[in-house]
Amino acid sequence: EARRTALILAASQAIIGSAAPIAISVGGLAGHYLLGSDKSLATAPITGFNVGVALGALPAAAIIRRLGQRDGFMTGTIVTALGGLIATLALFQASFWLFA
Repeated sequence: EARRTALILAASQAIIGSAAPIAISVGGLAGHYLLGSDKSLATAPITGFNVGVALGALPAAAIIRRLGQRDGFMTGTIVTALGGLIATLALFQASFWLFA
């Protein structure tokens, strides 16, 4: 059972770990697309992503310490999914400020 759980968590981490490279790759392009003629803030979504990761690291560690690795990971996965849904909504609504 422990081996199965470890494999599931490792596979899940690999999938969730793709969020950062995708956000960095697509964030600037989406910011450029969503802005009008002034593209000076096109990379603001990437900055927001990095600041969010930095600000969320200590609370995430506290959640994992309190809930355990499995439940802490699931909490992080849910938060990441909600962020992805908000970003998707922002793209469909062509809202730079919601995306950033």
